[in-house]
Amino acid sequence: MKKITLLILLELLSYLAFGQLTIQNLAQKNYLDFYILESEFAKEKYLSVPLNETGFVKYDWRNLPSQFKDTNRMITLRSLFNVSTKLKTTQLYLTSFPMEYPSNYYLNGKLIFQRGNRDGNYTNRLHYSEKILLPPHLLRYDTINQLSIELYPKKNENQAFLQPFISDFSTASHSVFYRNIFGVRFTHTLSIFNTILFFYFITLFFSRKEYKSYHYLYFSLWNFCGVFSYINNTLSFDFANSFALELISKSFLIIGLLFAALFLLEFTQIYKKNKKTILTFLYVISALQLGIILFQPTTKAIIDIFFILALIIHIPIHLFLFVSAILFFKQKKNKYSVSILLVYSLDILFVAFDFYYSIYLGVKPVVLLIPYVIFIFNIVIFFMLAWEQSDIYKSSVQKSIELEHLTQNLELLVEKRTEELQQQTIKLQEANASKDKFFSIIAHDLRNPFAALKGFVDLLKKNSATYSQHELKEIITYLDKSTTITQNFLDSLLEWSRTQMNKITVKYEHFGISQVVAVVLELTKFQANNKNIEIVNTIEKSTTIYSDRAILSTVLRNLITNALKYSYPKSQIFISAQISENKIHISITDFGMGISESDLPSLFLPDSKVCTKGTAKEVGSGLGLLICKDLIIRINGTISVVSQINKGSSFTISIPFQ
Repeated sequence: MKKITLLILLELLSYLAFGQLTIQNLAQKNYLDFYILESEFAKEKYLSVPLNETGFVKYDWRNLPSQFKDTNRMITLRSLFNVSTKLKTTQLYLTSFPMEYPSNYYLNGKLIFQRGNRDGNYTNRLHYSEKILLPPHLLRYDTINQLSIELYPKKNENQAFLQPFISDFSTASHSVFYRNIFGVRFTHTLSIFNTILFFYFITLFFSRKEYKSYHYLYFSLWNFCGVFSYINNTLSFDFANSFALELISKSFLIIGLLFAALFLLEFTQIYKKNKKTILTFLYVISALQLGIILFQPTTKAIIDIFFILALIIHIPIHLFLFVSAILFFKQKKNKYSVSILLVYSLDILFVAFDFYYSIYLGVKPVVLLIPYVIFIFNIVIFFMLAWEQSDIYKSSVQKSIELEHLTQNLELLVEKRTEELQQQTIKLQEANASKDKFFSIIAHDLRNPFAALKGFVDLLKKNSATYSQHELKEIITYLDKSTTITQNFLDSLLEWSRTQMNKITVKYEHFGISQVVAVVLELTKFQANNKNIEIVNTIEKSTTIYSDRAILSTVLRNLITNALKYSYPKSQIFISAQISENKIHISITDFGMGISESDLPSLFLPDSKVCTKGTAKEVGSGLGLLICKDLIIRINGTISVVSQINKGSSFTISIPFQ
């Protein structure tokens, strides 16, 4: 009897030492203070043991214990409270906010509620708030009650949770209603809204020519990603695979942010010069994030690494979009720029709020604001694109008026067009004459390889049975070499014909010369290695030019290939660049066979007969230098050559710097 009395006294002293809440007014929210104990999994073991003897400490969300293995871990939370006898006729409700773990709720040692399922289809993301009736027959009035919560983390979760509170039915119902309707239920609605916008704008993009602008496509794909970005909220039930949901959600959040950035870049067009660089960066960084996310082994690992990515990548991208919106507003100052600035200002504020709670504080806020900024973003952009469609319609009407005006002046227009056609006819006749002349020159060179091929094929056809293996091998080797020469000849002919038929469009852009040279050297590496020739590129990486990258690459490839062809084995080729008189002079210098002084004047003429075999008996088409000259002229440049027999050649192309 004395022993039992002593235990009761110890328990009472424990309650007094750890403190308790006295509940007298149920119209207010009576928040509970908890004490926490981490242990190995032992269901209901720590519900009634004295708090001061088992290691329970005051709950502190900033210092959560994590000592036990994930698969055999349990967290017990206990709170003491006193209920006044005056409330005996009133039902008490516990309002519990979203939990990161499956959990059991106990009142005075008796199970009253369960969330999630530790033993079956495990889920660790429960996004609903719920009100839980505290059974009157289990409550003790004017004495100590104990609410215990056992948490069962199995996948390395260690997230803080919002304090539950006790109140009457009305207060609990209002809190749960507003928390859910502005939380997960709003996310359900947002997903439906995103789906509607996706189908509307993707249909608009593919069905109407006037809406072929890519910002329509990016906006529709952004909404498609939005449907899946919050799938971890919309499908969080006990049967859901939390790992798969988090994987899908975080992956589509990354892709969605990419499309949001692409939409802004495409719609505003404020980074025209650096657009390719920015796009490349966004694609690479998004692919890198996806790779990191997809290789995470657990749900907790996905959430933790996503928070890290959010800090070092997402927040800077959001800031970049906000700054871009400011720049667009400064440039345009119209209804579109105001709308863009508004939505991205809200974006940066709401993102900062959610990241502050989720990352810095480590708890869920009562309401996550990012879904709301997504909703506002969609509404604003929807109306903005509707304005744009209206402007497109007005533009179409204006074009109709202009067309009518043009029709009224048809005779003048026909006369003008007729004159232009006559000029084009003259140019076409000149071009045809030039091509006829050129084809007559090269016909003999093209016919000879085919004649040789035909001769060997006829020999094989008539005498193949009488030839030895060695003789057949020699014939096949010659056929292969002759076919390769003929193919190279035809390739050069095709490239020249493109220049003559104006099929090459000049596209000016800023780029580094050294980068273009590096690509060409990679293409010619096999040829250089075969002759053991060292190519030295002395052009600095910082040297840039405003010209056509493809044309310059083709010219350099032809000149470097020629240098390799006429260089002796184990020699060197130097590539250099100098700037003078607002021009860049790029030189390719070899120490090979050289060109005779008599051949230099006709080197770049269509009727030139200069076509010498290389140092390894390589045969060319004779079109390479002609192609170089035609292409260089198209970018307002010139080409020149200095050469001496048996000392080498130096070809120099001069291109305007700007």
